[in-house]
Amino acid sequence: MQFRKLFFSLCCMVALGVSLAACSEDEELFDDSGSKVTLPVHRAFILNEGTQGANNATLSFYAPDGNADFIKDIFYTQNQAKLGDTGQALIEYNNDLYAIISGSRYLIRMNTAGVEKQRYEIPASEGDPRYLVADDGYIYMTQYGGRVTKLDANTLKVVATFTGGNNLEGIAECDGKLYVANSYLKNDAGYQYQKELFVINADNMQLETTLAVDINPNQVLEEDGKIYLGPVSTAAFACSGVFWNRELFEQAGISRFPETWEEFWKCCEKLKAAGITPLALHTEGTAWAAMLLATAEVAGSEEGAAFMKQLYPDTYQNEPGLEIAGTLKKLFQYTTQDALHNDFDVAYDNFVAGNAAMIPNGYWMIDKIPEEMQKKVCFSTFPENKLIGSPETFGWAVVSTYSEKVKKGAVEFLKFRTKLNKEQKEELLNSRTRQEGTLLDDYLKAYTGNPQIVPNYQVKWNSLLQENVLGECLAELVQGKITEQEFTQAEDESIRQFEEEQ
Repeated sequence: MQFRKLFFSLCCMVALGVSLAACSEDEELFDDSGSKVTLPVHRAFILNEGTQGANNATLSFYAPDGNADFIKDIFYTQNQAKLGDTGQALIEYNNDLYAIISGSRYLIRMNTAGVEKQRYEIPASEGDPRYLVADDGYIYMTQYGGRVTKLDANTLKVVATFTGGNNLEGIAECDGKLYVANSYLKNDAGYQYQKELFVINADNMQLETTLAVDINPNQVLEEDGKIYLGPVSTAAFACSGVFWNRELFEQAGISRFPETWEEFWKCCEKLKAAGITPLALHTEGTAWAAMLLATAEVAGSEEGAAFMKQLYPDTYQNEPGLEIAGTLKKLFQYTTQDALHNDFDVAYDNFVAGNAAMIPNGYWMIDKIPEEMQKKVCFSTFPENKLIGSPETFGWAVVSTYSEKVKKGAVEFLKFRTKLNKEQKEELLNSRTRQEGTLLDDYLKAYTGNPQIVPNYQVKWNSLLQENVLGECLAELVQGKITEQEFTQAEDESIRQFEEEQ
């Protein structure tokens, strides 16, 4: 086994899939007992995450050879029961399927036809289940709260556990060792991102060593005796714009989404005059909805665009920094009364309840819009044709100080990953004609309409700013308790503290 430290983004999919195939049509490797349908030799299963809290995760069946019909939810077909809330991870091991249903807090074992065989209910005292790996007759499951659980693959009985770290994410196995990402800790102070990869002995579940890696490790992959590590995942089309309610716009006499920032502010005034709250925003959790709007606007000037392209600004006490502060203060004149000291869940609830006409967010929210709202919700770029890009937009990097052998391997791996992303994008783009008039089609039109991609503040700006200043000082700013200058001073203090901690 060789460890390779890479800086790359992985594609975050709403579906995880596995494929199964017998060695020959005459060799019965599959256990299809209890199946209500006849399945072909070559088969693929897709775990669909569903909407968090909606109890609508599904397991789909697909025949790669095209010799069987697609089954949207084969788990329900086989078991006459819903899979549960939030499908998190799916693996195949010894011709069985193992899936984590994180919201429902259980690990399930199914046969090769999707018929349930066992499940392990995660106790409420333990952290949420995250990812899986299997080897030598055992299943290893990561959990939030610092736990890796080792289970017998045939019975799902707990054999041993490892405790340590904070919120554990990705896991891979190689040469009898488990490589586990210690991702982050969240407490009253906000998110504290870790830089650790645990190496655990799979036999005794004891920690052997801790590797120092890049901030916020997430995905861990094993391939050909090598371990690849990636930061937090991003979607193939991870750009943010504005979702807006067509019916509320029409009630205010507005026929289209504003194309300029001047039109945007007039739109807000017109909605407000009609008794409609223009924006769904929040201040907690890094206030990212409001920050999306503020940074999209500041990027419209040459100086603002240059400011947004900096990895970490030296100061916010300049024209772009003060403009962002002023925009933030102005935005909260057009939002709900409960926007202060609440997180994005409150903003989202206000939007889907029809209490606000607009909300900034990205591609991932399309599937979270309730079915009854789908026809009245539209998606547009920010004014002046801007989208806020994900880390994927920022490109890839390989650390130059590593050996040529390591760098060559890293480049080949990144070629593989970007090829997958490209294929996913092409497939989605080619399906546009079948999505006409849908919210997804709105997004695709915005994405392909030559928008200016603005760097994402959440990645470009320092973590202390997001964790402390925005959560603590933004509410004071919008209430007039501090000035724009005092707000930017607090931002600069976060810079100095961040530099000290590096």
